Amino acid sequence: VQPPITIQSACQYENDKGKFINATLKRDLQNIEINKLTFLAGNEEWYCEDTTCTQCTILKQAQTKTYTLEANSQQETLAIQIENCIISSKNVGEC
Repeated sequence: VQPPITIQSACQYENDKGKFINATLKRDLQNIEINKLTFLAGNEEWYCEDTTCTQCTILKQAQTKTYTLEANSQQETLAIQIENCIISSKNVGEC
């Protein structure tokens, strides 16, 4: 079964404002309703919900989008989860 969203790339960088992860996701053409997307890396979690968050919107069908996540520490892997199910993961490199 093909996941509706996959991580195309994930990289981490640091600047004077902190550490960040850039995650580029791609959504396929499936017409599945997704209301919440969770990013997982180590012991950190980030949430993206169309219903409560105005700064983070879930990508639409056939869309590719890059999300920037503020990280507290260096991360080795990033995963995305929909309804308690991890659907994609990727090693985090340097940007």
